[in-house]
Order: sequence, then C-alpha cells, then structure tokens
Amino acid sequence: MSIASRNNLLFASAGLLVAFCACSPPSKTTTANGPASAASGKRIRGTIVSVSPSTMMVSTGTGSVKLALAPSLRVLGVVKATSADVKPGVFVGIANVPVAGSMRALDVVIFPESMRGAGEGNYPWDPQGMPSARNAHGSMMTNGTVSSGETHGSMMTNGTVARHTTGAAITISYKGGSQPIVVPPNAPIVRLVPGSSALLLPGAHVFVMTKSNGGRSSIARIMVGERGVVPPM
Repeated sequence: MSIASRNNLLFASAGLLVAFCACSPPSKTTTANGPASAASGKRIRGTIVSVSPSTMMVSTGTGSVKLALAPSLRVLGVVKATSADVKPGVFVGIANVPVAGSMRALDVVIFPESMRGAGEGNYPWDPQGMPSARNAHGSMMTNGTVSSGETHGSMMTNGTVARHTTGAAITISYKGGSQPIVVPPNAPIVRLVPGSSALLLPGAHVFVMTKSNGGRSSIARIMVGERGVVPPM
C-alpha cells in the first residue's frame, strides 16, 4: 500500500491552513512534540521530506522538523490565482510590510466562502519572519473582505493614461477597521481549495501551523501547494 493510500485511511479530508517555501538541505533535526520543542506554537515553512502513517518530516531553512500526524488532521490545497480573482466581496488574507509610506502586499491568499472570517483582523505576522522584506520591518497579516472602494456620486477625469508599475491599491475591511494595501504586479496570488492527505507527498511545499496545549504541541493546520505551487504566506 502506498504512503498516500495509508494516509488517506488515517486523515480526514478538507480543512484550514497555509504554507511557504522549501530551502537548503537540513543541518539539524527538531521534533515538534514536546514543551521544549523549538517548533511549538510556530509557523513552519518547508518541503516534505518523508511521510509515514503517524509522522511527517519537513525540511526548512534552518533544519528538519519531525511532526506528529493525528487522525483529525485537516489539509487544504493551495493553487494559483490571478489579480482578476481579487474582487470586491471576496475574503482574503494578505501579508504586508510598510514601504514608502504605504503597506505593500507580499502575497494574497483567497479564502473559500466556507472560511470567511478566519483570522479576521490586522495583526503582526512575522516580526523576525522570512528573508528580505519580512526581516526588514516585520510583516503584518490583514484578513478581511476586499472593499469595492467606490465613492458616492461620479467624477469625470480626462487625461493621459500612464502605466503603474507599483501595483494596484485595494482596501481590506475587517471588524473594527480597514486597511489600504498596494498589491504589486509580482506579488504571488493563490487560492485555498479543499484538500486531502493524498497531497502529503515528498517534495510538496507546505506551511504548517502548530499549537500548544498543556505543554504539548500539535499541528493546527497544514496547507499544501498543488502541482508545484509554493504557498506564499
């Protein structure tokens, strides 16, 4: 029986999650199973190295992490989307950083309607975070509904069309506030879709969120990139 088949017998399909890129070969191993674990309550971004019915090894930029897999594990797939999918009314999550006086998106994640309200708000995401932009200032996560940005009444503007290379500005509304964010043309845009444990295969890019409960850590969510997609969160 294949690894994917065994996993399908153990895990429930569908769920919530998010993931990021894989990096260089591991230099050390950390186990996310106890109170002293460096992975406890963390976001783990990497590539699946191996999977068994009860554990999964993930290679990250700082080493390998061994994760325990529970029957209640929920998996979500991550697929490519486009700027045309980021339209008024959809619920999104955007990691963003301050650039030149505005908030600039690092990525855009489109949630299915069934996940509307998940993590809603505007809060710190990676204070020490990932390389480059995330390390420079620390990033924020803004989860909310894309606003149409329409004004009352109409205006006529005549002039010369100029190409904007900095990106399009959208407003994300959430309970208690809103946040304008510029989405540059090169920001990755992805959509979350129902997944299953069959996606947990060596080489797949994942984003794993762990949680701590009574001194023990466990997987809260897993997002798996489909067809080579790297979850950008």
